[in-house]
Amino acid sequence: RMVYEASFEDDPLRMLRAAQFAARFEFDIEPATLEAMRRHAGLIGSVSKERIAEELNKLLQLAPRPSVGLRLLEQTGLLNEFFEHSLRTVDACPARLRLRLAALFHDINKPQARQLVEQGATFYGHEISSARTARSVMRRLRYSHDLTDEVVTLVERHMFTTDVTDKGLRRLLRRVGTELVFDLLDLRRADVEAQGMGGITEDVDCFEQQIRAELQRQPPLTVSDLTLDGHDLMAMFDLKPGPLVGKIMNHLLEKVLDSPDNNTPRLLKRLAEEFQENEIKRE
Repeated sequence: RMVYEASFEDDPLRMLRAAQFAARFEFDIEPATLEAMRRHAGLIGSVSKERIAEELNKLLQLAPRPSVGLRLLEQTGLLNEFFEHSLRTVDACPARLRLRLAALFHDINKPQARQLVEQGATFYGHEISSARTARSVMRRLRYSHDLTDEVVTLVERHMFTTDVTDKGLRRLLRRVGTELVFDLLDLRRADVEAQGMGGITEDVDCFEQQIRAELQRQPPLTVSDLTLDGHDLMAMFDLKPGPLVGKIMNHLLEKVLDSPDNNTPRLLKRLAEEFQENEIKRE
């Protein structure tokens, strides 16, 4: 029970604390207090994200059944406030299914990843755990494997940096794929817009120009783009089909991603021979 009428107006975080206590100590919320939480839910937007994260962490870590508190947050409208950024990100995205699904999931595990540092707080690794949650939920909802993989890739890579060398750019293209990379850029633009702080995305626009220029040069980005294939390697080293062939091909691709000029049969043969020699020495 709230101790006085203006309790939530004086400190809106108390509404979240009420849900946290209800789950943690298995209390019921008194009806008038619950109604006041519904009435004042919009005030939670005035509370710092750090204070909200602290209460949410307690709910998730200390309650025997966090779902009790989460359902109270949903019933009072408070849950909508927490996910407002994700919802605004969805709205800011072009209407492509995989992109809007990625927007919905991109920060879903961010509160749990919060760590205090001297400068405030960091959310290192939230994109990885959010991607795992996205995969789990999409599997449960029976989305196709291909769409699930695409959404997971977008969520997992949404913290990319635009300040990269040409090598770094090619490696991003390798990991994300040319089909998804422009969705990834649109996800970043929507993420910035949804923060509502007037952020600009000139760096993303410049990065897109770099990507398009690189793609026009048609750099090798997959093993199928190499000028040697597995059959060539098997003939060169008298190998049978197996993991070693794939290992050599991936090594060659790494070398070519660093220096596309290496993608000639002569240079790739020399690189493959060096790799084989080092493998023999290790054995």
